[in-house]
Amino acid sequence: MDWTEKGSVPRGYIQRHTLRITTKNIDQAGNLADVAVKAGANEIQGIRFQLSREKQEEVTKKALSEATGKARAKAEAIAEPLGKKIKGIVSVSDTSGYGGGYPMPYFAESASMKLERDASAPPTQVLPGKIEVRGSVDITFKIK
Repeated sequence: MDWTEKGSVPRGYIQRHTLRITTKNIDQAGNLADVAVKAGANEIQGIRFQLSREKQEEVTKKALSEATGKARAKAEAIAEPLGKKIKGIVSVSDTSGYGGGYPMPYFAESASMKLERDASAPPTQVLPGKIEVRGSVDITFKIK
């Protein structure tokens, strides 16, 4: 936009195309970036690693199960010296969320950007980080 005494006047437009590529083959992430650059992409906004919905559900259930077992063991360890035993559960809630966000991939030297200038540039290496899933529960036990 150009701003004049009469207000704003359109000067031109910017057109952007966004392409999202999903793959289960992590080893190909760097190659996909290189192919995109060779095909004319001049901006790669980022590579993100995440679990599939199915895998996220699976590992979250496992983490919650482990957290629940640990919570009960801790409650028993507290109750025993007091001469008490766990006699029931008053309430339970999942307080975990998705623990740890997304790992930041490591890009070994921006080889994909060099491809525009040098066809013999080495392929881009993308090394994924770790994804951490946490299970956290809040349990109120009834003791007697």
